[in-house]
Amino acid sequence: MNALLKALENKRSVLLIGESGVGKSQTVRTLVSKSAFKSRPFLQLNVTTLNDQLFESELFGHVKGAFTGAHCEREGFASKVSNGVLFLDEIGSLTLSSQAKLLTLLDERIFYRVGSSDKRMFHGHIICATNEDLLQLVKEGKFRRDLFYRISCVQKKLKPLRETIDRNVLLKMLYKAQADFEISKKITEGLLNEMLLYCWPGNYRELRNCCESMLISTEDKSLKNIDFLNWKLQFSSEEQHEIFTNFKESVNSYERQLISKALKVNFGKINQTSRYLALNKGTLIAKIKKYDINTELKNYA
Repeated sequence: MNALLKALENKRSVLLIGESGVGKSQTVRTLVSKSAFKSRPFLQLNVTTLNDQLFESELFGHVKGAFTGAHCEREGFASKVSNGVLFLDEIGSLTLSSQAKLLTLLDERIFYRVGSSDKRMFHGHIICATNEDLLQLVKEGKFRRDLFYRISCVQKKLKPLRETIDRNVLLKMLYKAQADFEISKKITEGLLNEMLLYCWPGNYRELRNCCESMLISTEDKSLKNIDFLNWKLQFSSEEQHEIFTNFKESVNSYERQLISKALKVNFGKINQTSRYLALNKGTLIAKIKKYDINTELKNYA
């Protein structure tokens, strides 16, 4: 963060790289809040769905009658941001034509509203982010080399959630969801263990969805592994299920089923189940806690 902050303070370009949902937008907001730009305007523009005309209109603005549907004048982001920070998200999706216009804005610090010949000065600072490999796009001729070097004085790659997730990350998000919804529920070890096994292809955005959904969907006083499994069945796509079903998870799933069936055969008696499975009693108890298996006798009556 120090290198990014130093670059921003010196008005040098910053490029954030990372998968969708990894927290690029939040990182930029945090960065700006710690800089000299914190009291200045901050605007964000996701360029993913913008064609050349829309990008030019959104960024530079337009005059009345500039194109079909332009019924009145409109100020663009380049004007509205003033001397603040403009965050361009998913910059890799821009067409070559739009890239050329952005490069002119960065190099010459001037722009024209669509349909106008009046030159305007750009006083803001631009930060970019992408989930694509821009250097590979440069090699393929899909991204301008000069623009790449212009927007990437300092680069920062944000790690995906699957590489950084731990109990603290899960607890922080679960507690935040409880605070937001003003709902308090016990968080079980079984739930945390189950969530730690998941690869989270949607990163923090998916994790937030999961925590909020589980919290408002269950009427129990505790959040358990079954709540996560229900969320996964409801929200995970087929592709996510394919990623999720790896060797380790398959083994854990089988082990959970095996212990549950053994407990049922032995009426929930730990010592008897331990001998039945030829498994150390302490190990069995640890696995029962890990998988949040209910050992109440009424379940085996």
